[in-house]
Amino acid sequence: MNSPLRTGIALGCFLASLHLIWSLLVLTGLAQPLINIILWLHMLSVPVQVQPFELGIAALLIGVTWCVGFGYGFLFSVIWRAGSQKPRPME
Repeated sequence: MNSPLRTGIALGCFLASLHLIWSLLVLTGLAQPLINIILWLHMLSVPVQVQPFELGIAALLIGVTWCVGFGYGFLFSVIWRAGSQKPRPME
């Protein structure tokens, strides 16, 4: 059985990896075309412009999303464990 700590780390790494990929798309100049396609597929017209890549901001994005993922994974695991325990017989 996974512990809340391990679940938090796993979800944190998953979300951080998605944002690492996004940062690489910004770095390579592929983010704007992707955003354009996503908005088009959702039938939206919002003027969104991807800004130039900045390493510090990319690192902050990845770090913050790791922390958020860890927190949600940890909390999910704690709630799941509490809900899956067998009730104790009444004394």
